[in-house]
Amino acid sequence: YDLIGELNEIVAHEIRHIIQKDRTEFDLEKEVGKGIDYYTSPEEIDAQVFGFRRMSRITKRPFSDLVRNWFRTHKDLHTLSDEEQEIVIDKLLDYNSKI
Repeated sequence: YDLIGELNEIVAHEIRHIIQKDRTEFDLEKEVGKGIDYYTSPEEIDAQVFGFRRMSRITKRPFSDLVRNWFRTHKDLHTLSDEEQEIVIDKLLDYNSKI
């Protein structure tokens, strides 16, 4: 069940980037960076929230729990320090509360 939720999050996240591309908000051809600058960019925050919201609906788990769990279990992907991770999580939670 968690795997299906995570797969949905990934697909929703990437679909959001395609929507951003169609709106000329995001260039899919540009090289994707890493680190805090990448994870706090407006288009990435938007895509992450979109994906985590989808996962939250499917798994019926709180958005904030999913976000925190993802960053905790995917340190090998995001390569953020604990402080940077908290900055990104705060931005995601703030963005989610505003839309």
